[in-house]
Amino acid sequence: MRKFFTLCRPLLGWATALTLLVFGALAFVVEVQHHDGLIRGTQRQGEALGRQLASTIAAPLHQAETGQVVQLVSRVAQEPHVVYVGVFDRMGRPLVLHPQGTRLPIPEGAYPAPPASQPIVREVPLSRSVVSGEQRYPAGESVLDIALPVFAPESFQQQGGVRLGIGLQSVAEGMARTRRQVAQIGVITLLAVLLVSLIVARRTARPLRALLASITSLGQGRPVQWGPETLGGEVGELAEAFDAMARQLSQQREELERANGQLAKQIEELALFKRYHDTILRAITLGVLAVDLEGRVVTCNQAAERIIGHRLPDIRGKSCRDAFGSMQEINTLLWEALLGHETVTPQEIQFVRPDGARVPIEVTTSVLLNDRRPLEVLAVLKDLSSIRELEEQMRRSDRLAALGTLAAGIAHELKNPLTAIRTFSQLLPEKYQDESFRERFTKIVPQELGRINRIVNDLLQLAKPGRIEPRPVSLRDLLDQAVELHAERLEQAGITVQREFDPVLPRVPGDPDLLYRAFRNLIANAIEAMPQGGTLRVAARGPLPPGGEPTVLAAGPAVEVEVADTGTGIAEGIAGQLFNPFFTTKPKGTGLGLAVTHQIVEEHHGAIRVSSEPGRGSRFIVTLPVSQPARSLRSSEAEG
Repeated sequence: MRKFFTLCRPLLGWATALTLLVFGALAFVVEVQHHDGLIRGTQRQGEALGRQLASTIAAPLHQAETGQVVQLVSRVAQEPHVVYVGVFDRMGRPLVLHPQGTRLPIPEGAYPAPPASQPIVREVPLSRSVVSGEQRYPAGESVLDIALPVFAPESFQQQGGVRLGIGLQSVAEGMARTRRQVAQIGVITLLAVLLVSLIVARRTARPLRALLASITSLGQGRPVQWGPETLGGEVGELAEAFDAMARQLSQQREELERANGQLAKQIEELALFKRYHDTILRAITLGVLAVDLEGRVVTCNQAAERIIGHRLPDIRGKSCRDAFGSMQEINTLLWEALLGHETVTPQEIQFVRPDGARVPIEVTTSVLLNDRRPLEVLAVLKDLSSIRELEEQMRRSDRLAALGTLAAGIAHELKNPLTAIRTFSQLLPEKYQDESFRERFTKIVPQELGRINRIVNDLLQLAKPGRIEPRPVSLRDLLDQAVELHAERLEQAGITVQREFDPVLPRVPGDPDLLYRAFRNLIANAIEAMPQGGTLRVAARGPLPPGGEPTVLAAGPAVEVEVADTGTGIAEGIAGQLFNPFFTTKPKGTGLGLAVTHQIVEEHHGAIRVSSEPGRGSRFIVTLPVSQPARSLRSSEAEG
């Protein structure tokens, strides 16, 4: 019996709850509709009584016959359920109140006209002038307060109004009777539903008890025969389905055990691969840094920890910005790879470690894919410190070699004019009286001294640059001036000049005198390369985007100046020596012009390169930044 009630308890509970819910909703709807019907009936009765009173007192009120108005009001007050009656003039002042001394449920003068500050006389239809509403009477009784206007006979001019209070006691009594009837019906319905639920539950519980016993036997491992003779009807079908499910679960358990064995083997293989992977990462000298798709650091090897100066536990799970702080370059490279999902070519940056040390590193980023879907971003970090030290040693060796070449060049270039000056000085006492000797002396000695002076000035330019005061410079004007300086030589040599300037060429920050000297040297060099005539091309274009071409600076937009000739060209193997001091291929050259030009371009944070084809001419390309550098080389050296 206890098991029966245990099985039936949910059914009885749901049946009771559903019955109460449905019946409660129906009772609420019936009560609301019945209440509204009673209120509407009372309202219609009150409005009819009010209209009758308004029409009967219109004439006496217009003629100021107050006694007749009082009689009519008293007659209406005798009607059943009428609590109070009031007549008001058009200003809202009470003329007649029944019973005497009545306090209306709302302030006097507030019916249906606007506040007393506004005139009450309005031309409005009667049907739209009725105001009614349920109010609380001062005595505690609920009343239906009805207010109607009173119009003068044969006109629509409002001359006052009437108010009636209809008691709602009858409505409350009717609602109480309705609630008692609904409650009686509800109790009977609930008892009927419970009785039906018990009958249905009893018929359902018998096969369910049998099914429960069968499930218990199945759980204890005893065989159970499912069939209509044991469990009939829908419960028997449920038992057969349960048996099929049990067999299927047994098969799935066996499959899961096999899959578990395979998974354990794969986990062991993955662990072995991870140890192998970790061993490789520890052994390589390149740093490897992994970042997830949200920009958080996942892992890095020991080489990466050594390069960036951070331990993995300190940065794991942090975003790139939080982990690397103000290192905008590496943050930008990682986010470009994250957003573009593509490999970024190696780029060199200066990484600042937490201890303040600056380390040159080369960063290569690539996206790790899983089924063609991005999984992580790998950054390979290469420490360039040792390479830069080796390069510095090589540059030091090159400088020593260049110093030897420079010393030899200085000795060679100064020896010839000094020899001539010495010869003339030795012969001066003997041949001073010779007029032709004096003429050659006054011509050759100053010429050789000027040559020495030019060599010394060029050497000073190379050895210790002066102070640069950068200001906006028009490259078009400088190039035009440099071409005009050599106009006579160009005409004598039969050289045609082609000028190609972009229409909107930005100004560059720099020293106009130094830049003019650099362009003058390039044009003079091109003229000397075309002794038989040809074409001199002078071009300037910009601004060019950063990093767009090999000649464009990576730091920002730049302007490119090109000086090209159609001369003999430069022999292979010597293009890299053109900017070395005292290196020249011309019999009368000093080898300092291009070296000075190269020095001036570098002082302006620019770049210069040369390309040549023997027999077809040469091209010198100068690239200058458009934005002013934070600090020029000349200024820093002058301050130091």
